[in-house]
Amino acid sequence: LFPDTFKAIAFGPDKPKKIAICSGSCGEAVPQLNEFGIDTLICGELRQQHYVMAQEMQLNLYPCGHWATERFGIDALGGVLAKKFALKYSFIPSANPL
Repeated sequence: LFPDTFKAIAFGPDKPKKIAICSGSCGEAVPQLNEFGIDTLICGELRQQHYVMAQEMQLNLYPCGHWATERFGIDALGGVLAKKFALKYSFIPSANPL
């Protein structure tokens, strides 16, 4: 399932060779992707300029939303801490569109 915030900016190869994943905001990484041979980025959020960069650099960018990409880490951390310190834990999901 894709979050409601998922977008596809596909200017790169149909079959990616090297994929990077970054949660949250990670637009600063886009200009460096070609340097590392990365043709596809799955991330949290980007800005308008990254759309143009994707065209010029022939990249696939898949911003999925800040919340959608960061919730898994914090949920996992909550579970680890609950187990370590014998705490009750539950993750409360949100329909956050950001």
